Amino acid sequence: MNNTSSTEIEIHKTEVDLNGLFEVLSRNLYSTPVVAVRELVQNSHDACVRRRLETADVFEPEIRIYTRPEKNLLVITDNGAGLTRTEIRDYLATIGSGYTRRMRRQTESAQLIGYYGLGFLTAYVVADKVVVETCSCHEADKTWKFVSTDGQRFTVGISECSREPGSSVSLHLQQGFSALADVSVLAEVLQRYCCLLPVAIYLNDEPEPVNGLRPPWRYGPAELSPLRLKTLRLEFAAVFEPLFEPMCTIPLRSPEGAGVTFQGLLWIHEGTSYTTTDNRSVSVFIRNMFITDKARDFLPEWAGFFSAVIESDSLLPTASREDVQQNEVYEEIAAQVHEQLITGLIALKSAEPATFKRVLSRHNEHLLGAALGDQRLFDAFSELLRLPTSEGDLTVGEILAQSAGQLPVTMEQGGSYEMIISRVLKKPVIYGYRYAAYAFAADYARQNGIELAVLGTQQGNRALFERVEVDRSQQAVLDLLVRAQGEKVVPVRFQPACIPLVLLPDEEVLLKQRIESDQAQERISKAALALARVYTKSTESETHSYLYVNMDSPLVGLLLHSDRATSRQLATMLRAFMFSASQNAQAHLAGTLAQELERYSAALVALVTGTKEQE
Repeated sequence: MNNTSSTEIEIHKTEVDLNGLFEVLSRNLYSTPVVAVRELVQNSHDACVRRRLETADVFEPEIRIYTRPEKNLLVITDNGAGLTRTEIRDYLATIGSGYTRRMRRQTESAQLIGYYGLGFLTAYVVADKVVVETCSCHEADKTWKFVSTDGQRFTVGISECSREPGSSVSLHLQQGFSALADVSVLAEVLQRYCCLLPVAIYLNDEPEPVNGLRPPWRYGPAELSPLRLKTLRLEFAAVFEPLFEPMCTIPLRSPEGAGVTFQGLLWIHEGTSYTTTDNRSVSVFIRNMFITDKARDFLPEWAGFFSAVIESDSLLPTASREDVQQNEVYEEIAAQVHEQLITGLIALKSAEPATFKRVLSRHNEHLLGAALGDQRLFDAFSELLRLPTSEGDLTVGEILAQSAGQLPVTMEQGGSYEMIISRVLKKPVIYGYRYAAYAFAADYARQNGIELAVLGTQQGNRALFERVEVDRSQQAVLDLLVRAQGEKVVPVRFQPACIPLVLLPDEEVLLKQRIESDQAQERISKAALALARVYTKSTESETHSYLYVNMDSPLVGLLLHSDRATSRQLATMLRAFMFSASQNAQAHLAGTLAQELERYSAALVALVTGTKEQE
């Protein structure tokens, strides 16, 4: 009889499908096969650091890489610590087991790069056969040979060829990865990934290391003159800025006593592309090794004209070492970079006025957005930045001087009534639909107690036109002669007096009509639509436009004091003149231009011939 209870809990060991795991780790963990070169160079670097830490050997660490394209062969060799037979089994042939991680815990050395013990797997992504010959600095009389064709089975034995302490890894490249044996391709890969490594890397028999780039933050305070340091920073930035010329630089360094450490360089580049204005580019190095050039979130969104290189031992890479973990350390460094960007940009204004003038000229629109993002930038640059207007790009001071202390703004793109206002009243009108223009003008007006006149709204139009009180009879005559359906006649005065009429649509009503259209019903959620309806005018109103009549115009005077027939003909011509002069492109007004011109022609004929205009 079976006495085992049906509810008894059994403990089992998790099984691992080694073939499937190896496939995922070796072939799918990394996005590009060139990472294999980076990972193997990193292993060589850490082997050199290990030898320094574990022995008293006097040696000059170096990594040499040889290409044999005719044999599809790539060899990476170093004079580091090497491996014993036991270490080959424990670390080289064990997935996820790395000597570097263990040594970091023991020594707390910041020089070691490796993290996860996975890097050697990349060799099997690109090679049909991997051969490692290694001699440990602790057993200098033995050289071991490791051979594997698939990463899951291997052989280890004494090598026929002895060597000094260190290791060489020979990759017999698969046909699809033969480009890694091309000298020009390999040089580009090494310069990208390994340019900040302190261990010299030599390619074939070249006498100079391929990673001879020394970042400017690694120079001592007395090593370089200020002028030479400035030049060096621009040259360094140019290496990482292939599309645009760097204009100026801002050094980065973690504050004294900060919990995280970083250093690097910010720079402003000169260009914008046709496809985007966001050209942020941030290259990140962790423990001297390139990780990514896509960490743009280290910079604020408005900083599309900035790029940076950041080096930090506090950041953590992802398992593939192709990106940065976005943890609390990441956020803290991003906040510090943002702060130093702002203070550096403000300092540039006084420290390098000629350069700042060039930056201002090239990136005025970006800086409008930047000023909205930080009050310090607003305070520093608001009087210098230029806003797009109907009279060209002008500073706020220039706009105020030409607009009697007002800031006229239009939010309609494509219409031309703002040009009417500009030409008639001789006031520049800010194009509020352009990037950051309206928000900047509104902030400036609010902070300085200035009136923001948004054209097309009753508030904005009242600010631009001086209202005139007329008696009921005059108002009735104007309504009868010049008013069309949906318009409200408003007597005003403005200069020049030769302009009798200006017709402005009510933007609040037009907005309401657009929102309530069937197309808007499909695009906008019910909640957003209900909210918009609360804050816009009801379209039940008959008024959709305001006809401003210039009471200072002698033509309007004739209109009011001529006989009825003459006044009608004159009113017809004035409306047609108003439409043709404005060349208004708005759909609901442009459609009537042909009709108005036809009536203008008939009125002119009647006026000249003395015939009676058709009712």
